[in-house]
Formats: sequence, C-alpha cells, structure tokens
Amino acid sequence: MKSYFIGLVLSLSSMSCFAQQIPSYRMTPYNSNVFTKNDAFSDEFNDTAVDKKKWRTPYDDSFATWTFVSENIRQQNGILQLMMSYDRHTRKRGKKQIDLYFNSGMLRSINKVGYGYYEARVKGAPVWPGTCSAFWMYTIPGESKKMAKQAPNTIIYNEIDAIELQQVPESKDILSCNMHVWVFDDNLKTKRLMAGQYPQLGKNEITIKDWNGEKSFHTYAVENRPDSVVFYIDNKRVAAKPNYFWHKDMHLILSLGLRTPFEKYANGVRMAVPTTPEQAASAGFPCTMEVDYIRSWTRDYSKFPSSQIDYSDDVIQKITRNNQ
Repeated sequence: MKSYFIGLVLSLSSMSCFAQQIPSYRMTPYNSNVFTKNDAFSDEFNDTAVDKKKWRTPYDDSFATWTFVSENIRQQNGILQLMMSYDRHTRKRGKKQIDLYFNSGMLRSINKVGYGYYEARVKGAPVWPGTCSAFWMYTIPGESKKMAKQAPNTIIYNEIDAIELQQVPESKDILSCNMHVWVFDDNLKTKRLMAGQYPQLGKNEITIKDWNGEKSFHTYAVENRPDSVVFYIDNKRVAAKPNYFWHKDMHLILSLGLRTPFEKYANGVRMAVPTTPEQAASAGFPCTMEVDYIRSWTRDYSKFPSSQIDYSDDVIQKITRNNQ
C-alpha cells in the first residue's frame, strides 16, 4: 500500500510546525495525542435503527438525477447500508415535471461541524460505471442563501468530499477527494467554483492501481483546518490544498449517487438518462454501499494560522496563474 501514495507538499508557511517529530499536517488521531474524540458526530452503527438524535435520513429531491428516500437506508449487524434501487417516478424541477429512474439513501448529520478530523470506513457499491459512494461535508444550499449576507463575492456554499468512489468512468482506480465552493457574483447570482473547473482550488484525484474499494472496507478521512484541507486513505495522507474558502460549518454526509451512464450533462445541467428495469438489473441494481463506522475528532485549532482569503475574480485568476 505504501508504494501507492505520494505526499503532496503544502505551500504554506505553517507547515513547518512539528510536534512529536510528526509534521503537523500528517498528524492523525492514530499517531498523536492531540485529538479528542467527538462522540456527537461518531457512530458505530451497532443499533438496529438509525440514531435520530444524531442523523436524518431525509427525503431529498434537490439532486438532479435521483431522489433520496429514507426507505433506502437501514442498519443491521453493525453496518449502515445505503441502497440504490430502480424506481421510475416524476418530480418538479422549476415549472417542469421530469422523469427519474432511481431512489437512493442518505445519512446526514442533524447538526453541523466545523474544523476537525472526520473518518468513515466504507465499502463502495459494486456497480461501476454508474454509481458513486461518497463520504462528504456540505452546507445545504437553500439554508446558505437565506443566511448569507446579500452582497457580491459572499461565500454561500461549502463542500468537501472526503471520498467519492468510482465516479470517474475512465477508471474505478481514480479516487476523488474534491472541494467545491459557491459565491454570489457581482449581480448576486450564484457562481459555482467546481473542482473540475478550478483544479488549483479544489481538485484532488488519486489513482491507486487495482483499487478494490467496492470489494472491501477502507478508511477515508479528511481534516478541515484553518490553514489547509488534508485527505487520508487508510491512515495515509494522499492530498492537501490550502484552505482559502472552506470555513463554513457543514453537515456530515454519507450517500450513494448516480453517475454516467445513468446521467448526463446537457447545457451544463445534470439530466437523468432514460433507463428500463431490465437495463438497471443488467447493470447490477439494486446495489448497496456499506459503512462500518463514522468517527470524528477535534483538536485545538485556535493557534493555527488561517489561509482564508476574500473571494474575488482577480484573486481566483491570481491563484490559477501561480499554480500553473
């Protein structure tokens, strides 16, 4: 496993700090005593039902190409199961009715987390290409817009993907650990800075030959810090980025989503691809993503230098030029 991982050097002055002879950006709860377990955002899933004091299993139709329903999530034998199943249905998008073909499950924390170290032990769904098993953090877009200061260049949405498995159709050996941010532009319209469009800000794709993330459990973790966002797979650091914009409190999420060939982009909009029951069954649906646990830790971040900067188009262009 060691030969698969190549560390990325962070271009931050704070990275010169050391403690216990371990670089601070390589500290984890397993190799240092600086972390404190955060039980409010941890779960071993040993009960027979979801802990409703910590988590929601929401009905969520805001995702463009499938619908999350609580019926597609369950706990048994110490494992959380998120299932994606064929179900042709319609729902409104704007003033139009659209056809969708799948339901899935989501576990979302009731409360939000800030800086901290977040880890899940996951076995991805076996359908590839076509699904994405994910452990991530986000601010609910509708809530963010309502709460945001109505001014240009205001950050209104944060998303950090600790892991998105098997979402790249070219190879299931590509593991995505990406970061996205939305802002209000000069006209107070939502502008999305997605990792694929702005890789210098948030794109982290790690290729591990013959990765078996759908066959066995692996641990995927992210530490969100004032200075940087650092990603770990099986307790090994695999990627990092300066934390310019990801400072909002976010919900923790486990979810199973659709990808190509069951969705497509048309004029920048995600659209469901018409699918028959026979096509779904042939691809391997219904399928299940499994989670052994989710664990969270925090530590004293008060003395960390912050990389946070104010957003502007000029700032983005400068970052892009400096990282080419």
